[in-house]
Amino acid sequence: MWTEPPEAIRTLRDDLLRHGFTHTFQTDFPGMSVLSVWYNLTVWYNLTVWCTGGAFLWRAGFAFEDFDTHPVEDPVGAARRILQRYDELRARRDLYGGFEP
Repeated sequence: MWTEPPEAIRTLRDDLLRHGFTHTFQTDFPGMSVLSVWYNLTVWYNLTVWCTGGAFLWRAGFAFEDFDTHPVEDPVGAARRILQRYDELRARRDLYGGFEP
């Protein structure tokens, strides 16, 4: 079942919100949507999620090996994996554009 990127990202964003991620920013383009994820306004661990071609894709941190994909039909599973990645970034303090109090 195909889900358009803006709808898929909104579903993912809603699930992340239920897990405490109160600050996200969604941008939609033809055939692709992008979601920047913050836990709050002062803690940002450089996590961006793209949705295109029937998949969620994210690269956490600056290294290319930190790249994952997940089927767009499973936004709940994608949110679970993104939460795990966010915890990994937090553990190694891979901060970008913010600070952790």
